Amino acid sequence: MKKLLRRIFYLLLIFVTGTFGVTFAFKNVQTVSLQYYFGLHWEGSLAMLLLLVWGIGVLSGVLVMLWHQVRLQHRLFRSRQQLTRAHSELEPLRTAVVKSDS
Repeated sequence: MKKLLRRIFYLLLIFVTGTFGVTFAFKNVQTVSLQYYFGLHWEGSLAMLLLLVWGIGVLSGVLVMLWHQVRLQHRLFRSRQQLTRAHSELEPLRTAVVKSDS
């Protein structure tokens, strides 16, 4: 039941966001001019420019999260290696203690 409610919430959120985006695009059809360094120049609709900037922001966020995820995976891999080494060093000591007790 929780999954169904969550799915309905996300679908509703996507629908509302999409509706606002489409109505924003229809209400702002004027052309804007963007001038950047090195003589770069672009003309297009305001909605397209905002969509492009939003996409660049999302892509940047995903890349930062991906970099963090790779670092965490590497730390997990190294920790597992250390744990395996510690277990392999500990096993002979356990058998030595058991043999000396008997």
